[in-house]
Amino acid sequence: MSIPKHDGICPACSSLGPDVNTIKNRAQAPPSKRAFNILSHWQLVKKVRQLNANLNAYKLKALNQSRKISTQKKTLDCYRELHDLMAREEIPALSRLLRAGKDQGWSIKKLNMKARAALVGDYCPHGYSDLEKDLAILVYELGGGAALHALNHSTTALPSLMCINPLRREIKFRITVGDITMSDVLANIETGFKDVGPGHYKTGITLSFDELAIEQRLRWLADTDQIAGLCHHAKILGSLEMGEDMEVVSGIARAVRKMKDVHVAHEATVYWKYNILQHLEKRHPSVWQEHIRQNEDSPFLTTITISCEEENKLGVVKNKVADNLASVTAIVNRAEKRPLETLATPTQERHRKSTKKSNSGVATDHENSLDDNVFS
Repeated sequence: MSIPKHDGICPACSSLGPDVNTIKNRAQAPPSKRAFNILSHWQLVKKVRQLNANLNAYKLKALNQSRKISTQKKTLDCYRELHDLMAREEIPALSRLLRAGKDQGWSIKKLNMKARAALVGDYCPHGYSDLEKDLAILVYELGGGAALHALNHSTTALPSLMCINPLRREIKFRITVGDITMSDVLANIETGFKDVGPGHYKTGITLSFDELAIEQRLRWLADTDQIAGLCHHAKILGSLEMGEDMEVVSGIARAVRKMKDVHVAHEATVYWKYNILQHLEKRHPSVWQEHIRQNEDSPFLTTITISCEEENKLGVVKNKVADNLASVTAIVNRAEKRPLETLATPTQERHRKSTKKSNSGVATDHENSLDDNVFS
């Protein structure tokens, strides 16, 4: 059999080029882009599975959107409820409440709950700003404790007296726990007289003893790691430092509850030496200059003022201070600086009585002029 020879390509072969390119393009295309009629059985099964997965994903997305819309409606209702509550009622410390919610990341539901609790008095947000603390101190200085108490329980909810007391103290003394120690005395001297420079003039001072009512509870002093709040009989327990175990706490509990020879104190004894001339120099400069001009070399009497209901309670302590701590400048158990009128007025009266009885001429004329100018 002989094959006919042709000089060119036959018509059937000449038309294969476009068909081959079409098949090539179909083979290079991904299965997702191919028509169903050219897919194999395996490719069709895979295509159906992919379509089912996409359908389930769209169903979940629609379900999530519906639930999200429902949650957003509830959140919007909470916002509307909070807005209505803020518009109708006077919520105490509202600014601090909103600030606390932002700082702590509260939800709107929790913020709404806290606002209702603050409205009925079950919650009071703290975190006072510096402005609120300054306003509370100003109210207390001008209007007294009653005015501050009223504003503390009003919608303004200013800080209480217990909150601003540490801010009103110019100096912070160390509380003596148990027996009086020289370390506490020296620490209080350094704290109270750190601003007094060398070469300061010598003047007389008033040593005062007093007892202040305190809350009957124990306290932990972070500076010294000691337990305060016990009566002076606590010195029989030895050291009152907390330490790293519960031995001291157990000893205190045993002494207070079982032995009953140590009590939780409800009063604090305070010792204070006060310089009245220094007060004159700061508060009454004209009186001070007149005193220096007329009485440059005159001494100012130093006295002891005991202002408590039962003076015999402090007899032992007074003798001990007089014998062992005669040069102590400040021993403070717990208190702020007492007002000048409380300390100096009994002192001046005592001077007058002793002067009339003894008629020794120790009291000078400048004392009377001092009384008239300061306490008038």
